[in-house]
Amino acid sequence: MKQNATSTRFLNDIYRNTESGIDAILTLLPKTQDDRLTNDLQTQLHSLRAIEAETVRKLKQFGETPRETPMMQKMGMKMGIHMNTMMNKSSSRLAELMIKGNNMGVIDLNRAMNEYGATNSNATSLAQELLALEQKALDRFKSYL
Repeated sequence: MKQNATSTRFLNDIYRNTESGIDAILTLLPKTQDDRLTNDLQTQLHSLRAIEAETVRKLKQFGETPRETPMMQKMGMKMGIHMNTMMNKSSSRLAELMIKGNNMGVIDLNRAMNEYGATNSNATSLAQELLALEQKALDRFKSYL
């Protein structure tokens, strides 16, 4: 039973990571005027949604529903994006925000993998997939700086 609880905590960490990325992209998309950046954001959004759906499916196998990020935390992230783009909506600025967000995601995922990684190979493989996605996105968004 303890392993299931650890696995669901790990899956919930993965879920919140994807949820934060999706929220950030949906907040940034209306601000971009660059077709290439829009495409890169939509590509990452599509991949995040796929990982999020798989995470939800795995949580349901444990009889769990995902624990969403608290509303105040979501609002804080969105307000931060709006404040950071109020005067500058350049592709470079939007990419910088994505780089910072992806870096935070990589840190959070590594922390979760170190804490829960040995508990569930399915959750670990999902975390590794998300980690690879975020690291690839870091490289892609650096080209806008």
